[in-house]
Amino acid sequence: MLFEEQKFIKLSSNVHYYYIHNMEREILTLLEGVGFSPMESEVYLILHSHPDTTAYGIAQHLQKNRANVYKSLETLKRKQAAVSTSGSSIKWRAVPYSELLNRLESQHQSKTSNLRSLLAQVSTQSGKPNIYHFDHPDAVFSRVKEMLNNAKELILLDAFPDVLKTYRTAIAGAAQRGVHVALRTYAPFKPLSGVQVFPSEDWDLTESWNSIWLNLIVDGKEFVLSNLSANHSKVHHAYWSDDAYMAIVYGSALTSEMTLGAFIQEGITTKKYPSMIKTFTDLNQRLRNTSKYQQIRTV
Repeated sequence: MLFEEQKFIKLSSNVHYYYIHNMEREILTLLEGVGFSPMESEVYLILHSHPDTTAYGIAQHLQKNRANVYKSLETLKRKQAAVSTSGSSIKWRAVPYSELLNRLESQHQSKTSNLRSLLAQVSTQSGKPNIYHFDHPDAVFSRVKEMLNNAKELILLDAFPDVLKTYRTAIAGAAQRGVHVALRTYAPFKPLSGVQVFPSEDWDLTESWNSIWLNLIVDGKEFVLSNLSANHSKVHHAYWSDDAYMAIVYGSALTSEMTLGAFIQEGITTKKYPSMIKTFTDLNQRLRNTSKYQQIRTV
């Protein structure tokens, strides 16, 4: 039993080491992301975990040149990320991370605000309409949010439930600004004032897809078409275009699909127009039976 316990303790120790090591690497990467050099990041992390350390001690621990460590310490002090004692044996301590991060966040917001103001004053030429591809889901989500926030006349949004709910605030805000908003939904959606909701005639659609879609047309001048992995981590297809003609054509198709879906729902409820409904559903099923539809649906 003692041998087994020793093996378990050794295994637990290794797991703990790798967990801490990976966490430290992630912290260093994030510190570099907010403007610290690799050396400054390492020195700050040492000071954070070992307060009142000398420059010599840091250099020994990191196995780095002492002159480079001194330089990093002075830079951290100028950045208000570290403080030192006075006297012959100077000791260093990291500024508390909450204080540091609050200041960095405030500085970032100030710089972003100034940059926004300055860029708005720079005249830009209108380029030729085109189609652009997105490689990352965050780019899709931010573009959609920006389009919703800047909409002035009309929003047509066709999205699966888990992404639709993330834009509820932006949708409500657009409606309050007087923008006409129409949604095609695939699950119950809590009503919003001034927002038209067109439930899909096929709520089982989301269950047959291994991915999600998020499609948006704004003001008949731009649109996003996107198909993302179910966990929002990968782009399968994602495009944005400022081609007004394409936006209008796609908008016409989506508004027709919305109103036709409402018509079918009423027909099913009232048991009217069975032949018309069958014609539509048969044609729609032919599209869904194509090999390309099945390929994209199961990605």
